[in-house]
Amino acid sequence: MKIKTAVLALLLVCGSTSALAAHDRGSLRPNSQRERIGLQTVSTQLAKINELATASQASANTRAKAQFNYAKFQNEILKLQKQVDDFLYRPLQPVPVSVLDNGGSQFQG
Repeated sequence: MKIKTAVLALLLVCGSTSALAAHDRGSLRPNSQRERIGLQTVSTQLAKINELATASQASANTRAKAQFNYAKFQNEILKLQKQVDDFLYRPLQPVPVSVLDNGGSQFQG
């Protein structure tokens, strides 16, 4: 039951993060800032889901442990969290920006 709650929470977080990103498109925040906030939220939620899985594994009866592979679930969550963290904390790459992309119109009076 607790694992179902954890999985549903993960789906809710992913869905709400996507909805917030779509709703916030009209804001003045750069896309990279929204992306970073979203990734930090997902990373935090994955850590919480892993904690819930650990707690429910400790309190689960033997039948539940036999029916659900807690170790595999936790490994998959940890791998996903590591991928998110690796992407989040990767070294910044320079992005080429040409000031003349618009023909210099931003500099014309």
